[in-house]
Amino acid sequence: MDHNDQPKNRLRQDALSIFHSALAAVDPEEAVHRYLRLENDALLLEGRRYDLKSYDRILVVGGGKAVAPMAK
Repeated sequence: MDHNDQPKNRLRQDALSIFHSALAAVDPEEAVHRYLRLENDALLLEGRRYDLKSYDRILVVGGGKAVAPMAK
């Protein structure tokens, strides 16, 4: 490796790291896990608690490209 290639390689590594961080930040599945949680018989959504025993059924409706990953 040439001495002049080291800065280019470092820039490439930095760019790839930034790119992968950006992808992770907008990952639909990760976003759901970040804001939605199941705890015992309760659904927790951004600080709100929903007692699932109070509902006969729950319907989830979605549309768009991110629906499939979000539904996992």
